[in-house]
Amino acid sequence: MSYNTLVYREHGGSKQVVASGGELEVQSGGTLDVQSGATLTLGAALDIDNTITVGLDGTGYDVKFFGDSAGAYMLWDESADELVLVNEANYGTNANILDIDVAPTSATTASRQGAISLSLERATAMTDSDGNFDTALKISAKNATASESYARTRGIDVNCKVDNSGNGSHSVHGAYITAEAESGTDLAGELIGLQVNSKQNGDATGASIYALKIYDESQSGTGTNYAVHIDCTNNSAFTREYCIYIQSGASSGWTNGLTFDGNVTNALDFADNDGTNGATLGTHSSSDANPSGHIKVDVGGATRYIYLYTNAVTFS
Repeated sequence: MSYNTLVYREHGGSKQVVASGGELEVQSGGTLDVQSGATLTLGAALDIDNTITVGLDGTGYDVKFFGDSAGAYMLWDESADELVLVNEANYGTNANILDIDVAPTSATTASRQGAISLSLERATAMTDSDGNFDTALKISAKNATASESYARTRGIDVNCKVDNSGNGSHSVHGAYITAEAESGTDLAGELIGLQVNSKQNGDATGASIYALKIYDESQSGTGTNYAVHIDCTNNSAFTREYCIYIQSGASSGWTNGLTFDGNVTNALDFADNDGTNGATLGTHSSSDANPSGHIKVDVGGATRYIYLYTNAVTFS
């Protein structure tokens, strides 16, 4: 043993702990055990070159990391089995609580699993239901202040783009959502690709309420623009009943089923005139010239009617 070196070893065994030159070294096979009720305080940088385990399977402990600002911390809450990120600081425009940056480098393979990949898979069959859904991702944003003139709250903001002049891309999708009942499964309720709910339960005098608002911000005249494009697979084994279905409650309803405003060249545009798309064009020659019904429409504030006939009219 050299001077200024202290070695602890088991009786007849190899050395376990060595203190030398201002360093404390727990060697392979040794254990540094801080007993319950004691506190280990480190005032310098801690360099760990191996796995960290806190607690045991079934017996965990809280782990907390503080930020530089007051009220900012990350907490693993063992009793709730939750990872909590909290920041009560006065955030600026570009500040993030959680910032994940990924820079793909492969020239042939896309990063298809995403910068963040969430997976939820139920392996236990349910024998009853509380009416709720198994949910992989839930986002909640709430304004709890009396600031109706200034506060703006948004649950999710997605920005996907081809960046910088001169760059290019085959496709750009802001969001891609799939709801699927796989082959061989049974579905007793609903399959909804996207459900959007708007709830106006307060005083919205002068405000507009949209369950879904679509806004085309294109600044180039190239390409073909669709505000909404509805398509389906080419499967002739069955017929889809409704492309667009408008419904209302029994004691309430919509004043207008469809409203056209601004510059609209054609209210309806049928690609074919032979009945393929639901419209037929020709010179009327039917003996059944008297209409048996009508559809009421509003044109510029004036009431007009689209007449209906009992039988399909014939055309010369």
